[in-house]
Amino acid sequence: MSSSRRYQMIIACLIGVLIVVLIAFGVMLSQQDKSEIKSTTTDSSEQAESSNAQAASTSQQTYTPEASTTTTYSVYDYVNTFHVSKQQLIDKWIADGETEESAQSMADLSGIKWQYVALDAAKAALGSQNYSYDGLIDYLLYNEFTEEEAEYAADNCGADWNQHALETANRYIRDQHPSIDGVEGYLAYQKYSDEEIEYALSQITIDSDDAATETAKSYLRSMRGTSRQGLIDQLIYEGFTEKEAANAVDACDIDWNEQAVDKAKSYIRSSDFSYLGLIDQMIHTGFTEEQARYGADNCQADWNEEALSAAKGYRRVLDLDYQGVKRQLEFNDYTSEQVQYALTNIDW
Repeated sequence: MSSSRRYQMIIACLIGVLIVVLIAFGVMLSQQDKSEIKSTTTDSSEQAESSNAQAASTSQQTYTPEASTTTTYSVYDYVNTFHVSKQQLIDKWIADGETEESAQSMADLSGIKWQYVALDAAKAALGSQNYSYDGLIDYLLYNEFTEEEAEYAADNCGADWNQHALETANRYIRDQHPSIDGVEGYLAYQKYSDEEIEYALSQITIDSDDAATETAKSYLRSMRGTSRQGLIDQLIYEGFTEKEAANAVDACDIDWNEQAVDKAKSYIRSSDFSYLGLIDQMIHTGFTEEQARYGADNCQADWNEEALSAAKGYRRVLDLDYQGVKRQLEFNDYTSEQVQYALTNIDW
């Protein structure tokens, strides 16, 4: 083979090798580009998903109303379920770690119509309890709705305020057995208007004698040591006439001597009294002299110890000397024997 022919074959082989190398390099570059494109696409997708999630989080915050439950509410569900005011929502977000500015901003951007939330809160409250117009507004203000929102709710809740006044009166009669005057005073306290009170009073019927008797019995169950006159005075204060009050008290068939004993024991437990001082005090609270003496005689007081306890009090509070304590004990009707007992046993 001639040298020219051999040279041509070598050149052809080198060209073939170069072509193979270039093809391989091209394939490698193509795969790298695809990998970078895929990575870029994946990153872009993840960023988009993250942005969407953040946007969704901003537009629809989630909130767990109680630590003991795993139920998660959107802001709208939470507000509509629990009828919270804007300020209550802000306060809760702050308690959960948000800054005041952030919580305020989220509430402002929530798009919630707070007057409608107040209206729902008003209807829910009226479904479980009776309110006057002003009473309902007070309830909504207490729950941190604005005055404007509260008035909107009260104006648009569809309540029959006369009917609410009547139902309030009937419940009070059932629970407390009041006089007519007592019902009127209670409705006024609940902020019903004069017209609503008049309507309610026109629709109710009260047996004043029975009501007075039930009220008297109620006081006797809750307060031991009541005098006859003291109980009559209390019923008159509740709006019953003197005759209704006296008849009710007498209908209770009470042992006033036993009431006097209970009252005497109560006084002895709370303060220091001499025998005569205790009798005077009990007469002052409405017991007869006979009942007061019976109470003092049977309250099981140790009058010497009463004198000693009083003397210690005079020393501690008034900083009296021997003669000052002696004069004070005598002034409060302790006997000479009781005074001497106290002066002998006090630590000077």
